[in-house]
Amino acid sequence: MTSFKLPTLIARTLACTVTVFAVASGSAFAQAADSSAHDAHDAHEAHSSTLNLDQGERWETDEPLRKGMLEIRHAVEKASLDFSTGALSAQQAEELTLVIDENVNFIIEQCKLEPEADANLHVILAEILNASSVLKSEPQSAVGLPRIHGALESYAYYFNHPDWSTEHDH
Repeated sequence: MTSFKLPTLIARTLACTVTVFAVASGSAFAQAADSSAHDAHDAHEAHSSTLNLDQGERWETDEPLRKGMLEIRHAVEKASLDFSTGALSAQQAEELTLVIDENVNFIIEQCKLEPEADANLHVILAEILNASSVLKSEPQSAVGLPRIHGALESYAYYFNHPDWSTEHDH
C-alpha cells in the first residue's frame, strides 16, 4: 500500500473537525483525538500559527463564514452581561458552547476561503474552541469568555466582514 500526503487544506480541515468533535464530546477518546488533531494541525500549520493580514488588507469572507461568526457573536453578547456581573450559570455556559460548536462546525463544512485566509481563520477558530472548552467547565473563568471576545476582535481586525463593528445584538 502506498502512502500519500493529504493536501494541507484537507489535512487542516480534518484536524479541525476532529478538534471540534473532541471539544464537543469531552470523552477520553475525544481528548486523545483532540491531542492528535492539535499535533496534526501544528505539524501542517507551524508557519501560520500567528495571524497575518493579506498584504496589509483584511482577508475576504464568504457568506457561510459571516453567518457562523455572527451567530457566535450574538450568543457571546447575550452571555456577556451575566458574565460581567458574575452570574453566568453552568447551564448558560453549556448553551453558549453548543452554539459555538455548531457554528464552528458549520463554518468548517461550508466556508470556502483561499488557503492563506483559511489558515488565519483556523487560528481564530482554535482560540474560540479552546476558550469555549474552558468556559464549559468554568463559566466565570477569565480564560473562557474573555478569550472568546478577544478571538472575535481578532476576527474583526483580520477579516473583512461588512458591518461587523456596527451590528447590534437583536
